[in-house]
Amino acid sequence: MPYPRLTATEATRRIEAIEQALREGHTPPGTPGRFGQRNAVAMGLMRCNVKANTSTDVLARLEEAAGRKINWSLYPGPRVALDAPTPRFDPPFIPPDDVPVEQLIEQLSERFERRAEHAAAKKWMRFELKDAGPYLLAFVGDPHLDDNGCNWPLLRRDVELMRRPHVHGVMLGDVTNNWSGKLQRLYAHQDVSRDRAWKLAEWFWQAVPWLLLVKGNHDIWSQSYGQGDPLDWMSRGSAALEDWQARIEVVAGEHSLRVWASHDFKGSSLYNPLHGPMRAQRFSPGDADILAAGHQHHWEIFSGEDADKTTRPHWLVRARGYKHIDPHADHHQYASQQHGSTIAAVVDPGRDGPAAVQCYADLAEAVEILEFKRARWEATCRSVEPKTTTGAKRRTTPAK
Repeated sequence: MPYPRLTATEATRRIEAIEQALREGHTPPGTPGRFGQRNAVAMGLMRCNVKANTSTDVLARLEEAAGRKINWSLYPGPRVALDAPTPRFDPPFIPPDDVPVEQLIEQLSERFERRAEHAAAKKWMRFELKDAGPYLLAFVGDPHLDDNGCNWPLLRRDVELMRRPHVHGVMLGDVTNNWSGKLQRLYAHQDVSRDRAWKLAEWFWQAVPWLLLVKGNHDIWSQSYGQGDPLDWMSRGSAALEDWQARIEVVAGEHSLRVWASHDFKGSSLYNPLHGPMRAQRFSPGDADILAAGHQHHWEIFSGEDADKTTRPHWLVRARGYKHIDPHADHHQYASQQHGSTIAAVVDPGRDGPAAVQCYADLAEAVEILEFKRARWEATCRSVEPKTTTGAKRRTTPAK
């Protein structure tokens, strides 16, 4: 079947498309071009929606139908690389702004070794008490010192009790409300301003002989401001300060007690207020004697023995805290408990089994029991003191 005859208009349109491709640098047929580049005829015909055909016959028919020749001279020719200009100046020497990469790798290796040593030391931080004999650990629940619902009469009483000899405080977090982000609007509904709240926190840090301070979620919010956490400065020289959780080992003479203190443990249950600590104890090696938490504003005490792991009894405790008036809890129909703001553990190194540690929801009662145990321990010390050659007695630690 013969090709249909091209009109002059259509032939001219195709020739103009080919010439435009020539101007753009597409090569004439038979001239080497860049890799992957179409020649001018193929590109021009493709733009006219015509099958690319660069045969001599096709071009001759185009020129005959249009009545003119294709202007191949429009092709500018291959681009010639220009020689680099001769430099007219010497650029200034700018030394590198960082150490050589080999030195950087050496620094990173040393820092990792330090971090690994630091993390290993924190796995069970060892606290050796200066005095032997029975002592008390006070696990202080969330104070929220600046909240309108903070029970200050009870808190002031407990602070005085924690200042007694042989009483050591363990703070479980949320010292102040420390509202952050959108919650800052809540400062409009409390009597204590933000500045005064930090004064209360500083007083609280200094009022009690703390052994350990754990930050809760309200405390950690300070880190989101990007200006440092005031609690880090307030706690310097007073106690160990950790985010959210810490593991410590308290040593009195030859007796050691391991405490896993956390603002809260993972997991919750409607039917078991201690589900989180119980879950942590169950899925851990069982090397903690006491697992203590706060955060949920209710208290609970549980003691048991995991025979699969150890013969030493363990305690699971949750401290209620001091926010005794809580509109948020009332709104969501959470019942408000009235006891257990601080859970006290009385530790008697001279006893074995369950008698070695007992926990109480009343700090005043626990302090009385501690005083009784201290008096008994001191009487035992006096009874076993050997006489010297002058008749005087030398005080020693009682035999277990």
